[in-house]
Amino acid sequence: MEKDKALKTTITSYQHLAIGYMGPKILDPIHIKILSGIKKVTDRYDITFFHFGGPHTGDTKEVISQSSFVYNLISTKRINGIICWSSQLLDRDGYFFDIEGFVARHPGFPVVFITNPVKDYPTVRVDNVHGIHEIINHLIHVHNYRKLAFMSGPETH
Repeated sequence: MEKDKALKTTITSYQHLAIGYMGPKILDPIHIKILSGIKKVTDRYDITFFHFGGPHTGDTKEVISQSSFVYNLISTKRINGIICWSSQLLDRDGYFFDIEGFVARHPGFPVVFITNPVKDYPTVRVDNVHGIHEIINHLIHVHNYRKLAFMSGPETH
């Protein structure tokens, strides 16, 4: 009886960590690098990793409404924190998922955003201005290129 009580105490005091990642279901090279980095760290520390792959910029309204449901599966009882690639959940009309509503409903729940800040939550920002300067300088000074062109991605980026 005493042994069962000790085992129960040990099991209930142990909490296995689980991290959720909110991003698009499309796997482009940048997304694969982000997922690979998260997976590498979660594996190293024995943390369960869930990818909640939803719509992405450019999806039709119908596809967005059908695939946004995945974010409603996130449970703060099962997930200990979220990493959210916020710019990938954004189109001209705003966010596909009510991110601000989600964080408001779960005060104190750890969330980190990638690219677009949401309220006062931590955000990992990408410095595209500095990056493009570095690329242009490299092409001019290292490769001696003089005729350069720039092709932009989606308007929301």
